Amino acid sequence: MGHELIAEDRLPALLQEHQKVADQALVERARRGDQDAFSELVRAHRAQAYGWANKITRDSHLAEDIVQDALIRAFLHLGTLVDSNRFLPWLQRIIRNQAYMKLRRGGPFGKEQPFTTIGSAGAGAAVDFGSDNQARLGRYRPDFVPAIPFRSGGGQAKQ
Repeated sequence: MGHELIAEDRLPALLQEHQKVADQALVERARRGDQDAFSELVRAHRAQAYGWANKITRDSHLAEDIVQDALIRAFLHLGTLVDSNRFLPWLQRIIRNQAYMKLRRGGPFGKEQPFTTIGSAGAGAAVDFGSDNQARLGRYRPDFVPAIPFRSGGGQAKQ
């Protein structure tokens, strides 16, 4: 007689409670430097984190970038989480802040522009490289690609 049936309406609450306990243990292990524990937290909550970011941005690619940035930030700042029971709300706040920072053009991502928007004005249209560089670079046609030196391993510029 030791086995009782669980009412179906209580099952979601019990599963949430079990997940919360498992998360708490994983957070504590991750705080002690266990990277596998943090990886398990990521696997368990990445889809939910993507949903939060996508709800704010309504852009799947941007949402992926935000989730990636937020997870790195969470990993680096896990020691600042005061209550390990509050991991999900803490992660949600990091994602929300990262999303708003990406969307706000005055933040550190203000000069980012997707490549798809650079040439979208049509052939022969000028590309705006930003007011800071406009005087030095001038205006180029989208079909003109200037040689841009880049550095490779050895530190010498290649053309």
